[in-house]
Amino acid sequence: MLGKLLKSQRGDVAIAILVSIMALMSGLSLSMVAGRDANAALYQLDQVQELSLLRSELRRGFVCTANMSTSLSNIILPIRYVQISSGGARTTYAMKTRVGRDHVPSGLQHATRRAIQSKIKAFRSPIGNTYYNGTRNKSPIETFGMKTVQKQTFAGYMYLSNIDESVNNDPVFFYGYDEIWGRVHSNTDIWLKNFGGWPLFHDHVSTAGHIQYWNGSPNPDDVFLDGYSEYPDVGEIEFNPNALLIRRNGGVIWNEFDIAFVDLIDRDFEVMLATITEDPPDTLFIYNIYPPFGPVGDSINYNYIAFKDTAWTNGGGGSIEGGSKMVEAGELWISGTSGGESTWGSAGNMMLVDDILYTHTEKGDPPDGYGGGGVNTQDYLGLVSERQILIQYGLVDPRDTLRHHYNCDGNAEGIYIYAGMAALGDGEGDAHQDGIFSFEYQYPHRGTPNVTVGNEYFDYIDLHMCKYPPGDLPYWPWPARGGGGYHYGPLGDNAGPDYPWYNPLWPEWTPFKERGMIHIYGSVAQTRRGFVHRSGGDPLDTGWWQPDAYRYGPPPAFGMNAPGSDGSGVGYDKDYHYDYRFMDNPPPDFPEVNIIGSEGLFQGLTLRFQRPPRGF
Repeated sequence: MLGKLLKSQRGDVAIAILVSIMALMSGLSLSMVAGRDANAALYQLDQVQELSLLRSELRRGFVCTANMSTSLSNIILPIRYVQISSGGARTTYAMKTRVGRDHVPSGLQHATRRAIQSKIKAFRSPIGNTYYNGTRNKSPIETFGMKTVQKQTFAGYMYLSNIDESVNNDPVFFYGYDEIWGRVHSNTDIWLKNFGGWPLFHDHVSTAGHIQYWNGSPNPDDVFLDGYSEYPDVGEIEFNPNALLIRRNGGVIWNEFDIAFVDLIDRDFEVMLATITEDPPDTLFIYNIYPPFGPVGDSINYNYIAFKDTAWTNGGGGSIEGGSKMVEAGELWISGTSGGESTWGSAGNMMLVDDILYTHTEKGDPPDGYGGGGVNTQDYLGLVSERQILIQYGLVDPRDTLRHHYNCDGNAEGIYIYAGMAALGDGEGDAHQDGIFSFEYQYPHRGTPNVTVGNEYFDYIDLHMCKYPPGDLPYWPWPARGGGGYHYGPLGDNAGPDYPWYNPLWPEWTPFKERGMIHIYGSVAQTRRGFVHRSGGDPLDTGWWQPDAYRYGPPPAFGMNAPGSDGSGVGYDKDYHYDYRFMDNPPPDFPEVNIIGSEGLFQGLTLRFQRPPRGF
């Protein structure tokens, strides 16, 4: 049958038709393959172009984040359109970017972090006919990326200061005994002294002023192992005296009390609250001699004094783990062992009562694992004061009503502080009121304790021998004891008695001078460099007592150091360790770094390319 068909004229026509159909099918098939390959190539080009443009768009979001670094609300940038022609193809890419905190991935959520989200769509139409939310001539290829960035905070520096001068407005030096890990920055000149050699900085040092040298000039490579930067290459970091993030995110507590004494207990806390009241004035007669220095002498004057009383109440407890709280009480007293992530803020001075430790780090071990130990991945603590942070000298502890010197126990102990600290106070021209990290009771003098002589009890002895307040005469004490040349008690201490209530444990016969060691595992930011040790030669402690003018009487002749301490001055030695964990995970709501007249400082944490969220 087939043979007959091939030999006939009709067979020739049929074969021709069949061949034509096969050729057509082949052509269609090849055309479809070619079209599919062309589309695949075009889609691949879209993917490459979108990936490149996405990185540029994320960078645009990063710049926006830096320039609007104080904003915590979500921001949607204007839609950006880019047209690219390749061969005969013309494609418009539409890009949308959103910046905010609400979409930071779980596990990275933090007050200082922002999420930059960008999505790119491709359209086969010119820019004027392309709309981001349109569907006409839209390519199925779209790309989405999210970059998580973190605002740099004050905890990113071991030392951060606005003014590298003391409260006496003279330079504070780094010298040969200082070996510093962690970045250092000052908005003013940084001074180095060749005393015991030159200091050693393991991480970068920056100043909006200049590096200054005293007593020689070292090889900078031997001092700055990671280099240094100076003005004009370094901007000035803004020191805002307000703990804005804590107030905004943490809320305000205990604004009706004068003292809040917080005891940290892992992820919880307990608090004692105090109100200071003033009793009606009482009359105390002044005598020319008084026990225990002799019998009651002649009355020569009187003091009219309103005594103050501190009434404590149990304030309960709670938890701020994972957040922060702003304490509006006059002072925040704090100590204990902290677990989880938290930051405590204080509107007034913050007093460090005793050690501040981490739950998951042994006392004396670094929490960042530096030196080979384990890394604490759970505990991060911030301490922020809108005034000053001071190491407390002593207290009558309301928990047991006994007198304690918790922070005066030798070089091996002293005080341990596991925290990032920031003292932000602005003294408005009074350097002594600027934010400093320092210690309480820097000019110790003898005070005469209450005594029992025979069967009679004598209290407020110094107030029975000296005029207080000084009144028309600007000095304490007056008159001189013994009626003749000035002396204090049987030891002839010409420094005289302590100013009433200047010592928080006044009156104290042998107050401590050298008190041990400050062990910091964290960071210190302060408006002005505070003293942690005094030599006794300060020009402000060589005159009569005038506390309002920051004069604290002549240096005492006696010396009483805390057990285990040595030296001839007053205060603490330093044992400082930077907590490198703070570079990537600072305490929550810690003050952020903003450069005056420029953009904020951010660092990238993660970059992810993923399926875009619905409706973006």
